[in-house]
Amino acid sequence: MAHDDLLGDLLLFGIVIGGLIFTLKYLFGKVGDASSSSSGSTEGTVTGTLVYKGTGQTNGNFKDWGRQTANIGGKATPSRRWDSDAQYLNCAVIFKMNIGKAKKADNVDVKFRGGSHKDTNGGWYGIGVLFNGDASFVKEYPHPTTKPYSADDKGTSLGSIESKDIALQCIMYNDGSTPVMEVWGNAEGKTDSWTFIGRKKDIGNMSPGPILTQIGMKGEKKQSIQIRVDNCPDAKMLGATAYELVTPIVKDSGASSSSTSSSTTSSTTSKSPTPTPTPPKPFSPSPANMPTPLAGAAHINVNPNYYSYEKLLEYQYAEARKTTIKPKQIRFSNLVK
Repeated sequence: MAHDDLLGDLLLFGIVIGGLIFTLKYLFGKVGDASSSSSGSTEGTVTGTLVYKGTGQTNGNFKDWGRQTANIGGKATPSRRWDSDAQYLNCAVIFKMNIGKAKKADNVDVKFRGGSHKDTNGGWYGIGVLFNGDASFVKEYPHPTTKPYSADDKGTSLGSIESKDIALQCIMYNDGSTPVMEVWGNAEGKTDSWTFIGRKKDIGNMSPGPILTQIGMKGEKKQSIQIRVDNCPDAKMLGATAYELVTPIVKDSGASSSSTSSSTTSSTTSKSPTPTPTPPKPFSPSPANMPTPLAGAAHINVNPNYYSYEKLLEYQYAEARKTTIKPKQIRFSNLVK
């Protein structure tokens, strides 16, 4: 009888302890690691001004992958990731983040067009910034073969992004049959104005793999858009939303003045090229179109009753080039009186 009572007490004790452990896991995610995010938790959405016009379709379903580390190069490395099931081919992702203090130099980016990250799947374009605020682009095909690239068109760096709230707008679209990647940002974490950081195009000069014009070109025929940052154990996601863009790409009329870029021009924060001046049309040698002798003489310092058409034509182009013709004491072989 005493033996039965002891078994009953042990069973009751086990039930109580089991219930307590279940309650702690429910309330705090992982016992002993209250800072960990529970697998599958959905982050908050964020609204912002699009650089390019959207269709009105959005997806804010970015889920934490539920882990704090990943095996990178054979080592357990801090790695935070958030995935969305949005199936937009032409897409902009706006998100806000604070990466905290980095353990080493790395980048934060958004991966587009590939499926879940398995060795049988590919490929992805990664668009984001290095921790120093410069544009960062990668291509992965298949998983995990990845190669980094710098921008074709460089804009303005955000500067160091460590330990502060920032906002990024990472854009993936096709310009005809050419995939184009752009990254815009705001160093103050605002989403209503953007600074152009960089642009990259895959015209067949980005390895590994083929030009990725479609979703899921290897393995799964679907897309898992992933925001990822490594080597930042204290990184915090402050909200993310994927936006579908209209095709072909159109500048959003609601975009702020700092985002005045098309697919071929950068923002007003970038320097515009100086246009090449067009030389004035040369005079026709007919007498009716020839300049007056007095006007010619005033410039080249010759007898006001004579002038050389060749010297005036030379002067005309010299003016366009902002150079100076030095007066010369010469005898003209071809004078017009």
